[in-house]
Amino acid sequence: MKPLIGITAKFSDHDDIGIITNLGCKDQYWFLLADDYIKAIEETGGIPIILPVLAKDRVPEGLIDKLDGIIFSGGNDIDPKHYGAKKEIEYKNIIEELDQFEMELYKKVLLETEMPILGICRGIQLINTAHGGTLFQEMRMGTYEKHIYSKEPLSKMHIAHDVSIEEDTLLFDIIDKKSIPTNSFHHQSIDLVGKGLKVNAVSEDGIIEGVEALNDHNTEGRFLLGVQWHPEMLAPPNSSNDVHSKNIFKYFVEESLKYKEGKGM
Repeated sequence: MKPLIGITAKFSDHDDIGIITNLGCKDQYWFLLADDYIKAIEETGGIPIILPVLAKDRVPEGLIDKLDGIIFSGGNDIDPKHYGAKKEIEYKNIIEELDQFEMELYKKVLLETEMPILGICRGIQLINTAHGGTLFQEMRMGTYEKHIYSKEPLSKMHIAHDVSIEEDTLLFDIIDKKSIPTNSFHHQSIDLVGKGLKVNAVSEDGIIEGVEALNDHNTEGRFLLGVQWHPEMLAPPNSSNDVHSKNIFKYFVEESLKYKEGKGM
């Protein structure tokens, strides 16, 4: 049987979403997840399960037991208070309930299971924050030339820069190349790396683009990977059909299947 992969949804209180799409009306809130995540998991052998933020029980009893792998998806900024900092910029998309839910969910999965974990964009930032690390709150102000974007919306297939991958890492085992081109849609990034994590990828202009388990007592031997770019956007056949992006999901789903089979022993 295929592994069940939980994917965290994001939240919006903009009621124009329902109006523009003809799916709703005024005064409705929405949970959102790009179809790319669904396709990337389906096409590599998993069953995607969308995880909303719950109002009462943050992480209901039994939820984690049902899952075989989990993806912390991209989206809203994390409130700087979670890494002990004050807001340096004007934030418009912080959702405290989302921060609390994902933080609690991540820590439970990390400490109470051996479940494979994949973090993408906000997901890598969440992982780093949960491990006591910090973030650059705005790194597109001219210092990092590969991370300054046009104000016009870009295609998800737009390649922004290359990423150098460290050898002797999980990511290198997956990609099997020292450098790959990636897209990039983030304005925040890792500053101080959290405990129990090690850097596995860096952009051309020096931004940390990937982390994984350092293999300490909390993370030893497990699949724990975060990437700052969006492989789910590049992986599907109706997109770039990028082999490196697909390999990330294929490896993750295979590890999730192993975890699923191990639970029955």
